Amino acid sequence: MPNPERVSIGERCIISPGCYFNCGFAPYWGIINMGSNITVGYNACLYAGGGKIIIGDHVDLGINCIITTQTRSMTQHPVQNRTNFEHHFGEVIVGEGTLVASNVTLLAGTTLGKYCNVVAGAVVQGNYPDNTTLVGNPARPVPRIEIKS
Repeated sequence: MPNPERVSIGERCIISPGCYFNCGFAPYWGIINMGSNITVGYNACLYAGGGKIIIGDHVDLGINCIITTQTRSMTQHPVQNRTNFEHHFGEVIVGEGTLVASNVTLLAGTTLGKYCNVVAGAVVQGNYPDNTTLVGNPARPVPRIEIKS
């Protein structure tokens, strides 16, 4: 785990084999702050770069999840400016009790409220309130169905 001094992990967390946590490189140092009772699935990648990743308590991150704070300017030419690459970083916040399924990508500028569900394979960017279920690429909210007994 590069940059262990920039990573904070709460109590009773399970970090599965193959996970990669990275807080960037000079001068773009980021922070990863994880609460308690979190499960991170196999091969998950958390890249904070010059931004922040904040994960609340009781969150499950599925297998092969990617959380990244780095973005790229859409006005910059993809090849010509390689030597003068513009670094842009944001923040990713995952609220308490949220379930992020396998193969999900959370992009910079994402805030998930408490008790959200992100369905497998979704690519998420934006702000979503508590109890939101997200599906697809790009992710979109779907209504939750209340089951009455």
